[in-house]
Amino acid sequence: MSTPLIMFLCLFGITLCHYVLGARRSAGASGTSRGTAHYRWQNGIAVAGDYMSAASFLGIAGIIAFQGLRRVPVFGRMAGRRT
Repeated sequence: MSTPLIMFLCLFGITLCHYVLGARRSAGASGTSRGTAHYRWQNGIAVAGDYMSAASFLGIAGIIAFQGLRRVPVFGRMAGRRT
């Protein structure tokens, strides 16, 4: 097995365990508004994920704003270049 595949499977397994643990702890949608349905570290992971998502979006938006769409990396190459 290749290293990227092993990394993907490990991260997928951790995510799946996190989901199962949260589903068992949660009693349904009624507990989520009070903030008691999840562990504190689960809320921390959710906030960190939101932060990283916003940071990547703002980073790409900044590249587009300051350097143009042709400087955005797409699959390892720049978007506007033809080779």
